Amino acid sequence: MHTLSYSNAEDAYMDERRYSHIVALADEGSFNAAAQRVHLSQPAFSRSIQAAEAELGMQLFVRSSKGIRCTAAGDFVVSRLRSLLHASSNLQRDVAMFRDGQVGDLHFGMGPVIAAALLAPLLRDMRVHYPAVRVRAVVQHPSVLLEQLRRQELEFIVSDRRFLPAGLDTHLLAVLPGAFFVRTGHPLLRSRKVRMPDLAPYGLATGRLPRALQEALRRAMGVGEADELPLAVQCDELSALKSVTAVTDLVLPATRDMLQHELATGALRELAVHGVPPELTSQPAIVLEGGRAFTPAGAHAAQFLRRIARESTGQAA
Repeated sequence: MHTLSYSNAEDAYMDERRYSHIVALADEGSFNAAAQRVHLSQPAFSRSIQAAEAELGMQLFVRSSKGIRCTAAGDFVVSRLRSLLHASSNLQRDVAMFRDGQVGDLHFGMGPVIAAALLAPLLRDMRVHYPAVRVRAVVQHPSVLLEQLRRQELEFIVSDRRFLPAGLDTHLLAVLPGAFFVRTGHPLLRSRKVRMPDLAPYGLATGRLPRALQEALRRAMGVGEADELPLAVQCDELSALKSVTAVTDLVLPATRDMLQHELATGALRELAVHGVPPELTSQPAIVLEGGRAFTPAGAHAAQFLRRIARESTGQAA
């Protein structure tokens, strides 16, 4: 690769800006969309990409029926540029915080189910230890959070690692065993021995399930390939699932830490089920883009999440 020489601050700025143009085109797959993202006219953006290809001596992009895609050289260069841009962003952020004595902001995201157990404790802890930090917590489905993480709108996300694609920097917090929960007075509570197929007539109340877990439930419940799983209610909002389970005969798969209040008040009870598949777990993980570093507040948040995850599994903090 051609070695770039920075003769002054303006040259360095221009090179970094061009790097961002290349990454934007790889992300968007469209000259028009990428130009809008970096606030340039399309002709000016096209000239920037042409100049970058000339400088590097390689064709980075080709047109296809689906839009603009990277060549093999483009994939190679874009992966390196992402790391460079992340490192530059981290450096500029950390220098500014050191120079100005500012603590900064903390932007992170959580999946809805995990947020039900971890978000409130984390927010309370941040207000105690980092009262000057402006915290923005986003609760969304993992697919939405991953897109915001890619755009660097979030410092990190906390998501079940079963939903995550390869290539991310993940830090597993815990593997929490799952169980089944029903309302007090549910007919199954009167049974001496409840097996997985016994749940089917009542229906399950769940969020969106990974395919591997769906297949594990299908086998355990004895549901044939031609039949549908008894997913009576599917919703990513755990509070809604808890509410409907408390007043109907639905069965809720979850982990105990997600239902502490309902179990303590007797609104829900754990159902002793034989043959629960081992895949029925929650696997919360802290997720960053490769090469991204924590801010001081982010590092504290991550440490706190690790501690309460250890506590939830009975390990010493």
